[in-house]
Amino acid sequence: MCYISRVDTMLRPPPRLWLRASLFAMLAAFSALGSASWGSKLGFWLAMAFFLGSYRLARLRDGFFERQMVVLFIPLKRKRWQIERFTQIETMWTQKMQVGWSLVIGAVLWIWWRLFDWILPWLGGQYELRLRHEKGGPVLVWQGNSEANFQANLEALERNTGLPVRRA
Repeated sequence: MCYISRVDTMLRPPPRLWLRASLFAMLAAFSALGSASWGSKLGFWLAMAFFLGSYRLARLRDGFFERQMVVLFIPLKRKRWQIERFTQIETMWTQKMQVGWSLVIGAVLWIWWRLFDWILPWLGGQYELRLRHEKGGPVLVWQGNSEANFQANLEALERNTGLPVRRA
């Protein structure tokens, strides 16, 4: 028997839309002052809109798990699954970076890794949380490189669903 919360629980990290939009506006304004062609400026604006305006939203709401992608600041169709139809929470950790590389470029790599984890968290990461569906495969809940976000999301899932956790 699983406990279903009637509270809206957003999973981490929050998208911080105001920060993303502010950074996009500042970069767009700065690039507009340059002497590049308008085609180059438009390409830059589209690239920045993709990097800063694309993220995944995940939440638990009224007995459902909901996931929605936002691309170029435009929300796409929301997908919903009933929490009652899930059997367990799966956690995964994969080592994607060799230790040797981190010793070679150390601090720069760490900053780059964290920046991309904040800007493009949906792109991938070492940690994964999935919900195993009773009739199908797993549903990806969250993926990223932040252990703090991983732990917070795992606790939120355990608290709001009551499902057992399988660590892989």
